[in-house]
Amino acid sequence: MTNQGFIDRRVSMPASKQHNNNPAGNSGSTDEKRTSLLDVARENLARQGKTFVLNRVIVCGKIENADTKADIAAHYQKFFKLFQNDTELITGILFLFQDTYVHVLESSEKVSIAFLRELCGILPSSYPTTPDFSSAGMSKSADASTRKSRGSSMRGHRFFSSSKVLLVADDIAQRNFSFWASRTIDMKPGASPYYVDEMMFNEENVDKTISKLCEDISNIGLSLSSLSKSELKDAMEDMSSKFEDVLPRNEMIRYIVGECPSLLTALQWKELFDGHMELSLESELVWPAPKMIESRRNRNLKPTRTTTTTATTTTMAPQQPKLALFTPLQVGDMTLEHRVALAPLTRSRSPGFVANALNALYYTQRATKGGLLISEGTCIDQFSNGYPNVPFLFTKEHAAGWTTSTEAVHAKGGYIYAQLWHVGRLSQAAFQPDNKPPVSSSATSARRNRPPARALTIAEIKETVKSYANSARLAINDAHFDGVEIHAAHGYLIEQFLNSNANLRTDEYGGSIENRARFLFEVLDAVVAAVPASKVAIRISPDCNMQGMKDADPKSLYTYVLTRLNNYNLAYIQLTEPMWGAWMQGPPHDQSKLLYYRPLLKNPFTKVMLTGGYTRDSAEAAIKTGRADMIGFGRDFITNPDLVVRLERNLPIAQDENAVAGHYSGGKEMYTDYPTWEEQQAAKFLTSKL
Repeated sequence: MTNQGFIDRRVSMPASKQHNNNPAGNSGSTDEKRTSLLDVARENLARQGKTFVLNRVIVCGKIENADTKADIAAHYQKFFKLFQNDTELITGILFLFQDTYVHVLESSEKVSIAFLRELCGILPSSYPTTPDFSSAGMSKSADASTRKSRGSSMRGHRFFSSSKVLLVADDIAQRNFSFWASRTIDMKPGASPYYVDEMMFNEENVDKTISKLCEDISNIGLSLSSLSKSELKDAMEDMSSKFEDVLPRNEMIRYIVGECPSLLTALQWKELFDGHMELSLESELVWPAPKMIESRRNRNLKPTRTTTTTATTTTMAPQQPKLALFTPLQVGDMTLEHRVALAPLTRSRSPGFVANALNALYYTQRATKGGLLISEGTCIDQFSNGYPNVPFLFTKEHAAGWTTSTEAVHAKGGYIYAQLWHVGRLSQAAFQPDNKPPVSSSATSARRNRPPARALTIAEIKETVKSYANSARLAINDAHFDGVEIHAAHGYLIEQFLNSNANLRTDEYGGSIENRARFLFEVLDAVVAAVPASKVAIRISPDCNMQGMKDADPKSLYTYVLTRLNNYNLAYIQLTEPMWGAWMQGPPHDQSKLLYYRPLLKNPFTKVMLTGGYTRDSAEAAIKTGRADMIGFGRDFITNPDLVVRLERNLPIAQDENAVAGHYSGGKEMYTDYPTWEEQQAAKFLTSKL
């Protein structure tokens, strides 16, 4: 509970072993390459596409002087600035109570160790020495050799009289905080109901209480990360009241620090985990690497043991290495167990524009435990539709129809997002109220043989923005979707505002890139004001030129859009490749246009999904190289309801040359009648017996 995970321990090798790797004394080369266990660990990180292990540290302690709280905050800002850079993101929060503190840090192992050393009064040599933080607390007799041997300057901690380590956890799945901040908490004396009832200030319940404390503070981080900018500002200014039920009280921290001997102090932690371990490595089973580990590392083999009546022998059985596609991932509020998502696909199986039981069967067939499904496009208002039998989501009746699908997916342990959709000029008068022309950014047409759309007025634009927010609320609160995805791609309404060939406006929604992107960000702001940002995603198709789209300067346009999206803590951003298999051919994924745009997305809390023409191998490569966090599959999911199983087990992917004909019409045929792999094999077996 108090100290978990792997801490890098440097190992001293006996001199007798340093120049001789042959314990039997046989002749032979002493230059044989040796592999350490640390090398194996680092290679495992590389295979997962990680550059460092993410740690979480939670500490608490007593403040020496309550008047120094402002100095404490300034000190840590300066301390973390030594490490902060493009790749070294430091997040967490420092709560300063009446005379105690709690500090949460999320960072790499390097920063975590430096942070814990700092609590012992050891600062990096690069830390600026000032009169405010000189060698206070350190004996003046400390000699230079002591400083040199530690590789840092020891300057004693002038702010804290004692500190306890509550948690050191490595390789955590996600950050809970999106920034680092410090806040002074001014609360009335008295423990919150939970801490008084459960702990009663005695050692018996301390483990449970500390676990709850760590969980509550982590949940504060998740809550803050889901807020809009304005909501976050309000919450940070009044944390004492907003989080009154979960914030620890000053006297409880005082008790933990003074009366819980089972918890390590920062100095005890350092003595145990931050020094050399005196090990005598006298066996080849220990150094360089055990033969079993060396074999598994090189050949991806798993050991199995077989026993006979005469002897026991060890054999090696082949095992496929686990794909990065099938590693867990935190996405918004969801904990995914794999990274294969069902991409949104229009299927036109909702007569009357209300989702039904057949739709629920379709989604349930493709649901997996911890897997994400994205619904087909759902129309946000009466002007947004352009296709027959597609589901709507702007009334209570529409939401009720969707609950059959969401409840069925949840029953299988899966997640499902609703895609919010407005087709704009791609609609036709037949789908519009009173057979009026469809609406768009301007009076243009996507196809030569169709009359132009009607340009939305500014008042109508504002109403359309409200429609997106209304649909998002209904999706989360009434239909029980896990989140919503705003469709801003593939030539539909939002892209009709973005692209210069479709947007000919001269008002505040046209002309400059900022003006053309105004509608997109007004929609996004309205949606994240209606539902938590951690439940919101967006689909973008940079430089894809689909369905009549063309921009005069796509790189500048999408650089602006994607860079600005970093300001929102969205669940994910879906980028579609400029290739659609049967419809559009494009370059290989490793030569995609998205290679230019992907690095623009830098918010660590917003995951990136790539969709379009992916196979098992290209998807795995995208995850391993860091181009994507997850992959959306479309047409393969139509013909393979068990696609996740087939990808994981490397089974054949069923193809249907006639599948395109069944995309947008029909009943259960070419919709819910595709068999799984197991069903196929069972049918073959039965046929062979007839």
